[in-house]
Amino acid sequence: MLEAAAYMKSAPALEQLTIRDVARAVHLSPSRLTHLFRRDTGISPSLYLANLKLERAFYLLDTGRSLTQVCMDAGFATPSHMADTSRKLYGMSMTEVKQIFLTGLGQNSR
Repeated sequence: MLEAAAYMKSAPALEQLTIRDVARAVHLSPSRLTHLFRRDTGISPSLYLANLKLERAFYLLDTGRSLTQVCMDAGFATPSHMADTSRKLYGMSMTEVKQIFLTGLGQNSR
């Protein structure tokens, strides 16, 4: 499953990456990949992929882009999908994350 995680992490276009693509890359069916990934990591590959997108979004917050542009650049289809994913995984909206992030850097919110 390390190979599957590494494949997802190194994907240049997260917005286009599917679990089927990952499964094909590691020579498994999507259902087998999901089963083994969950068994070995405790989370689904879909959740891992969503976390990678959020991680990318966090790094983009300080670029001066709007949250909508950050959303698109990070690989989310819509800002509401990014916000829902952030709330589900971290219990905070991206607006809250941006506020905390920029405060931590000693900047005013943008």
